[in-house]
Amino acid sequence: MTSDDNVISKINRCSLIILLLMTITGIFVRSPHFGLSIFIGGIIAVGNNFWLRSIVKRLLTLQVPNAKLYLIIRYILRLFIIAIVLVILIKLGINIIGLLIGLSIIPISIMIFPILRLRYIKGE
Repeated sequence: MTSDDNVISKINRCSLIILLLMTITGIFVRSPHFGLSIFIGGIIAVGNNFWLRSIVKRLLTLQVPNAKLYLIIRYILRLFIIAIVLVILIKLGINIIGLLIGLSIIPISIMIFPILRLRYIKGE
């Protein structure tokens, strides 16, 4: 049996591998700009996932006095910063479809990881 941290780190690793494959595919199928848009969106998604995980881990380990307020402030701050980054990227002319594909990397990984895990377990 694997621990939760191990599963989460494996999903993050799976996300990075899928991001790399999707970026390369985007470069060759569409254009380098499209591939770069996928890559940037994926990096934002993976970074957001790491950031959210660290907030929750800090909340659970530090025993913050007002945990609810701490979590709400951190959550809103994280969303605000990501929104600003996305607006700047859109103003700079990033491909929005590529960006959205990259931003969807975590849900894609969460759907693909169990399938790969089951195949690996059946292969043993």
